[in-house]
Amino acid sequence: MGITINNEKMEIPDDIKEFITKRIELKNGCLPHFYPEINTFQDFQVGYKIHGNTGERITGIEKGDFRENWFVICSGYSNDPFFIDINERQKNFPVYFAWLGAGSWSPIQLSDTIKEFTDQLE
Repeated sequence: MGITINNEKMEIPDDIKEFITKRIELKNGCLPHFYPEINTFQDFQVGYKIHGNTGERITGIEKGDFRENWFVICSGYSNDPFFIDINERQKNFPVYFAWLGAGSWSPIQLSDTIKEFTDQLE
């Protein structure tokens, strides 16, 4: 059960697996509501990193683009993504949020680590 980044397979980090399997849900629609399955984690990226109809990669490097190294770990009721940057393992995965459908992605850092984010939700 892995992820692909720049055509390279890698394992989903344990901290991220642990967060996903907790499936913390709150009644506020802006907070996490939908979670990926560990074995279909890559499929959960459709609509953010992959075009849902064509299967084309829709990531980029320009300001406002969704980045190849960002992975959605859950989404709110309106599918607004909560995500991590897979390259920030040394920082214990800060968690970011962005509004879906805003025309460009403007990440807001919600927590310094995935553990802190989990604690905030619990």
